[in-house]
Amino acid sequence: MTEGTPSTAADRFKIAQLVSFVASGKIRIPKFQRPLRWDRNNRLELFDSIYRGYPIGTLLFWRRPAGEETISRGSLRIKAPDLPDALWVVDGQQRLHTLASILLPPDLHDGKPEEEILFDVATENFMTAARSAPSSKRFPLRGAHETRGTVQWLREHEVGDIEYERIAHLSDRLQNFEVPAYIVETDEEADLRLIFDRTNTSGKRLKRAEVFHALSTSNLLDAGDQPNLRRLDRVAEDRSFGTIAPDTLLKCVLAMGSPDITRDFRAELDRPSEERSGDIERAASALGHAVRFLQEDAKIPHYRLLPYQYLLVCLVRYFGFHPDPQPFTRVSLRRWFWRTAAAGPPGRRGHTGFMRRLLAEVEGDDAEDSAERLLSLVPVEGPVDLGVDGRFGLNRSQSRIAAAALAALGPVDLEDLQPLDVRSTLEEHGTSALLRIHQSASSRDDGERDDALEPQESSSGAKGAADSRVVLGQTAANRVFVSSQALTSGSGSEELGDALARAASATAIEAPSDVLGSHAIPVDAVSRLLDGHVEEFLLMRHEALATAVDEFVNAQAEWEHRRRRSIETLLKAPLDR
Repeated sequence: MTEGTPSTAADRFKIAQLVSFVASGKIRIPKFQRPLRWDRNNRLELFDSIYRGYPIGTLLFWRRPAGEETISRGSLRIKAPDLPDALWVVDGQQRLHTLASILLPPDLHDGKPEEEILFDVATENFMTAARSAPSSKRFPLRGAHETRGTVQWLREHEVGDIEYERIAHLSDRLQNFEVPAYIVETDEEADLRLIFDRTNTSGKRLKRAEVFHALSTSNLLDAGDQPNLRRLDRVAEDRSFGTIAPDTLLKCVLAMGSPDITRDFRAELDRPSEERSGDIERAASALGHAVRFLQEDAKIPHYRLLPYQYLLVCLVRYFGFHPDPQPFTRVSLRRWFWRTAAAGPPGRRGHTGFMRRLLAEVEGDDAEDSAERLLSLVPVEGPVDLGVDGRFGLNRSQSRIAAAALAALGPVDLEDLQPLDVRSTLEEHGTSALLRIHQSASSRDDGERDDALEPQESSSGAKGAADSRVVLGQTAANRVFVSSQALTSGSGSEELGDALARAASATAIEAPSDVLGSHAIPVDAVSRLLDGHVEEFLLMRHEALATAVDEFVNAQAEWEHRRRRSIETLLKAPLDR
């Protein structure tokens, strides 16, 4: 074997042994590992496979020293000692965490442990405690990897011979089921990253952003200023802009170098660490300028209200070349942003193709020229009729635009009449930050996909008064910004109705139109709601909201302004002779 070549040994570990390794801190998680993302079904299927003796895959460890630390993963909190031969997980993190979090006792968890998993001894099925009615025929898995835990439960519950055999079989599996593993020993972290990359080319693949983050993160360096996507994420956090989708962050980094954001980035990671750190720092600086522009110029307070994610990618490339454009150019850039957001991407090109076309227009020649080229790609016919008729959800571009228009009104808390902190409410509650005014029996929220790169569009529309209770009740017309405190305390539509009634009362406050107007709610519409005429209220709110959205977008896009050069540029131009 060539000197410096990593050595690999095969081994097998019993489940009880692996769980004890986690509890003692022998198993560690490298910094390059992706976040936990297994869902309930993944966890249940793992234990079902163990019970039935199915293979659950091979583990891959990196054996090397580890310092003293407190390991936090999910709800688990492990005080790990200094070890010369810790096992760092290269592949198998989700399986190991599931085993440890479900089987280890509560005292190793910070607060309440993750959801319990039970084994139904009658049906031989696994289920979560949250979805299970109490029963003496359901055996809890916590502690079942140790004989004493199983014996204790059997003493407290009467079971028949068949049930006893099934529980004994499960307990034996959770103690003695063997999992194959490879252990790599190498001093070269580059070898490990290569193994990690190749390990994740099949099966449940990592997203590109997760692979980039993993391959650009060193386990041998402090986490603080490493050249990875977390560095960019902190920029958005510092400005209370929210958590940006990792795939969008990766596109921002790639866009700094080339309009081709679909290219393979692995070759770029072979460059020296200081060069890669410089790239990330430039991307982080550009992202900071872009977020500031969005919040202050384009009136997008939070990432959740960004109509299309490719707009952020383009802005990062722009501010990477032009970090401090003149006020005239910033106005042009704001017009481009909202004209593009209102028009949406051309259908035949799709989001990625349109993004590449936009990125190709941004170069380092002149800030004003780049902005003008971007403006040339969007329609100038406006104003447009955006409409607020689609089903509301922050995974839809029109819903984000409507919410941004509502946020720009400066909504007032209907309880204490103070300005709402829209950013923090969106960060904590997502779509629920805009509470339903009227909650019907059939109302339900769609599952959110706020991390999706491209929002889904809705084809549903308002069909008139006859269908308004059903249709308009699902749109932005039935939503209003409320405080994070109100949502945390469990306030709902009933409490919101009371607050609207107080706000509409001229004796309660001096200017009810100002308070309700900050939510685009006509004062006389509230009485319709309180009298039970929900259809009339929703129609009136829909009309007011549609007007507010159109006025907001058209004021930002300034369709009537035709492209022209700044005075500074004209003065610099040579005179015709």
